[in-house]
Amino acid sequence: MFEFLGEIHKKTGGYSIPSIALYGKFDLLKGETKEKNDGKIKHLDTLSGGPAKDKSINNWTYHELGATGWMDSNIVKPNGEYVVRVNNSAKPKKEYYNKSISEKRSD
Repeated sequence: MFEFLGEIHKKTGGYSIPSIALYGKFDLLKGETKEKNDGKIKHLDTLSGGPAKDKSINNWTYHELGATGWMDSNIVKPNGEYVVRVNNSAKPKKEYYNKSISEKRSD
């Protein structure tokens, strides 16, 4: 039932807290959308470590590139431009999937 955990462990070396994994039915970086996807739940990203100090939790939670932006841009309300990914780290960055927009931007 949880075969995907083995794949996650192979990719990231972790299963759980302090790592947090993000799953969804579509991966915008692979050209999928809410409407067009294979219907399978897939691993999108893994946050490794999370906030190191209590005082950084609010920043991680509410910052544009924090938890809210991470979940919103990937699953809840895609923005048509980029997703926030951490790629098995605690350093979020924008990854553009709309090539015509990303070529115009330098961040």
